Amino acid sequence: MNKELFKKYADIKNQIKELTAEAHTIEKEVVSEMNTQDVKEVKSDFGTFYFSTRKSWTYSELVIEVETTVEDEITEIEEKYKTELGEVAEVRESGGVRIEEAREKDIADETATVVEKKSLVFRGKKIT
Repeated sequence: MNKELFKKYADIKNQIKELTAEAHTIEKEVVSEMNTQDVKEVKSDFGTFYFSTRKSWTYSELVIEVETTVEDEITEIEEKYKTELGEVAEVRESGGVRIEEAREKDIADETATVVEKKSLVFRGKKIT
């Protein structure tokens, strides 16, 4: 196995993570500057910067419960029609490489094999 290839990949992913964090910090400064100047668009030699807004919602427990109920009903319907008509939806799979960063404890302890996984939560539900 080519360990250098994996190391290079991990290093690049780490650089991306660091640069993303730095860009996020600078983005806040850019937004602040645009707000101070009361502008929604800034043209420059390296592109045009636009200030845009995006709405997001936080749902109540009732909506989350109803969503769960509806999801369960959809699953039941899909299962029913799957057996009667075949597949209800087309499944597409794509592959890629995912890397989990080792905790410092795991790096220090060469015998450690368990790496803490981070979970993704969507609308109060653990999805990974």
